[in-house]
Amino acid sequence: MYRRVFEKILSVFRGGEKEFVSKLVDHVQLSIQALERLMTDECIHNLSSCVRTVGELEKKGDDIAREVHELMSRSALAVPVFTIIEILIHKVDDILDEINILVRELDRLFRYSSNRELLEKIHSYVNESGYIARESLLLLRDLMSNIFSKDIPDLRGIVTKIERLEEEVDEKKNSMLEHVYSRSSSMSNVEFYASISVIYMLDNILDRVKDVAELLLILVLALT
Repeated sequence: MYRRVFEKILSVFRGGEKEFVSKLVDHVQLSIQALERLMTDECIHNLSSCVRTVGELEKKGDDIAREVHELMSRSALAVPVFTIIEILIHKVDDILDEINILVRELDRLFRYSSNRELLEKIHSYVNESGYIARESLLLLRDLMSNIFSKDIPDLRGIVTKIERLEEEVDEKKNSMLEHVYSRSSSMSNVEFYASISVIYMLDNILDRVKDVAELLLILVLALT
């Protein structure tokens, strides 16, 4: 029943509800590509190139966000539903923005630090948490792609998996923060603040993914 209601309300978008969801899926796919690029050995040894690649993906994401806003502007949704979808679009776009900022901050850290122990530790953290973030984004893509075909318990199960991944990265974040703070006296200001920024950026990405997943579930429940 809820799927019929959801489809009926979203059909006010020109091109239909599938175009709206498809664009969000495309945006999430860009974030997956950006993370996969970040986690390659080539990227960590040539971060300036990685910055350019992720920057190009971020611009594509902005284009998709604008297209979705155009669909929104031609809609006739009730204000509460419109508001949820508006927040949803911004948070999806924020995920790729956060990845772009992460790569740039990582580039600064590796350019201005010669602390091998710190860089190796940060590299390991980025790979481990980045892999989890990628898994979270794959689940989000699955959630969006199957929004019309899965029952609410199945959708809720995907959201729960995403929440657990966020908690896992949160634990890694706290451990990494402890490591950095305990050695802060031997770091330059640039090393310290860039490291803290990288640590929080990865955690923020997982937070955004979780927010989007929970908003999607709220939207579906609101339309049942």
